[in-house]
Amino acid sequence: MATVKSTWATSPIVANGILSAPEWAAAGVMPIPAGFMMVKNDNKFLYVALDMVGDSGADPGVGDYFWFSVDCNGNGAITPGVDVNYGIYPALPVRIGRQYYLGPGRWTGLQNTPSPAVATNGFGPSPHSRTSHRIWELCIPLSEIGITDLGSHPDPAVHFGLRVASRNPAFTFDFPAGFYSNFSNLHAILLAKTPTLAPGVAGPVIGSVGLIPATAPQINGGYATTAPSYYLHVDEAAFGGTLTIIGNRTTMQSLWAAGARKYRILHRAGSSGAFTPLLQSWNNYRWNGTTSTLESIAWDSLQMYPLPDPTKDYSIDDLLIQWNTIGSTGIHELKAEFFRDDPARTPVASAPQTLQLMIDNNIPYTDIINVLHDGAPVAACAMETMTGATDGVQITMTVTDLEAHLKDFTLKAHWGNGESTTVYSDSYPAHRNPLHQWSGVTSLVVPPAEWVPPRTCAYQFRLSATARVTNGYTYIGYVEDAYHVTLIKPGSPIPGAIKLTGSILPFGQLSGEAPPKIGIEPKKLGIETFPVQ
Repeated sequence: MATVKSTWATSPIVANGILSAPEWAAAGVMPIPAGFMMVKNDNKFLYVALDMVGDSGADPGVGDYFWFSVDCNGNGAITPGVDVNYGIYPALPVRIGRQYYLGPGRWTGLQNTPSPAVATNGFGPSPHSRTSHRIWELCIPLSEIGITDLGSHPDPAVHFGLRVASRNPAFTFDFPAGFYSNFSNLHAILLAKTPTLAPGVAGPVIGSVGLIPATAPQINGGYATTAPSYYLHVDEAAFGGTLTIIGNRTTMQSLWAAGARKYRILHRAGSSGAFTPLLQSWNNYRWNGTTSTLESIAWDSLQMYPLPDPTKDYSIDDLLIQWNTIGSTGIHELKAEFFRDDPARTPVASAPQTLQLMIDNNIPYTDIINVLHDGAPVAACAMETMTGATDGVQITMTVTDLEAHLKDFTLKAHWGNGESTTVYSDSYPAHRNPLHQWSGVTSLVVPPAEWVPPRTCAYQFRLSATARVTNGYTYIGYVEDAYHVTLIKPGSPIPGAIKLTGSILPFGQLSGEAPPKIGIEPKKLGIETFPVQ
């Protein structure tokens, strides 16, 4: 198994088939059959470039293709309905599709669901070769490969298998061999979990909470607000879940140079009273240039932690503590103090900083109380006939947040083959106030005028809400409720069974139960792949 360390993408990479230096500078690089794979990521996407220097044939159409398979739960085995494979559709235009594994060498068809995944091919020179050759650029949502929350994900690696294929020159290479039948020896991309904040942006000692700089105005009065263009946009958000407290890079280097080897994180609930040591344990991966080693961190007998060496390369650099805040609410404050590793535990001075965080670990409450037709409730699963072309329904609903940290809610109607529309929605900006509080609505009847169903069909009304709470990497606290009824338009028959259409397989896969073409894993990688030995 080979491992490559991804680097943080300071800006989203635009997949256009051109490997521009500003976008791919300092990317992690792994030799692959007939080329090189470059990787970057942010908190939303894994960016992959397949720089196929050995494929100098400009095949038309979809003569060249790839498969990119991911062990989404990282268990080293093929899990049906969980693990995924990405490939391209078998006809132009070139576009990426996602399918689930059903077993070794068996898949579903490409999923007919919206996805922000992107694949683009190009043909031209690159940093690895001035001779024109095939290039692939992929943008894969982390949420589709088992990483819904980069900050708290226990394994920062994406375990993958890769196929690259070309019609001219003719080759089908698998990396590793037979990966689509056996996930026990997949390669790994070690994800970057935080960017390096620009000087002056980070807090003076505690640099950030996840991606959020630990200083005003980004954190003010315990609430976080960042710009819409930032990696993570939050608006007067409280904090919750497991918080990744990261040190200021420059300060950590200075403290290390001054002899600091130990530290405490001090904590108090509220904004007055004594601070006491915050005692937690966590893990962090250290990269030695070829592999990553899991290190476990805990407090010692003096309630101190070992200061990580800032010259070492960690999955989360300068990590001071991962604080599990579950069960906590209200204002909490943190600060750090540093010491030498001598018998006296001599203090090492650092800039004064007290980080104040509003903690909230409650989730909103959502309830579709009933669907109303002419003011009368329609029972769940009932079939209700409209009296005219403009006749419709209303919905009585409740969305409340105990701590008044509601971000938004949306009521949508879903029907047919993926059709949907928003019936009603509301969000915090319409209720902004100096106390940062919005509790929601109770027994609200929406919309003000009736919602008219577009056609006879079974409908799902889905009410979703999100707490205005972040763990520093994403909003947390999403909940939803649903209500199902069949609405019949005048003169329309009761809907019958829907005939399912056939599934589409990506390029390189055969129809039915036929096994895929077997690829080989060449003995040499990169520019040395050819001639194949």
